[in-house]
Amino acid sequence: MGKHLVHGLAFPNREARDKAWKAFAADPVWQEARKESEKNGKLTDKVDSVIVMATDYSPVK
Repeated sequence: MGKHLVHGLAFPNREARDKAWKAFAADPVWQEARKESEKNGKLTDKVDSVIVMATDYSPVK
């Protein structure tokens, strides 16, 4: 198994998530940072997105 990076983000709903990711991807500072970090090749081969929902007893709620 290769190297993995896992991170979790919380959004109030999918619409908010989609809007936030769209804004993030369009951010010029992020675009430049990504460009610089990939000068010697891409940092990722594959990205998987998984949506999980908090349970009623979750401290996330």
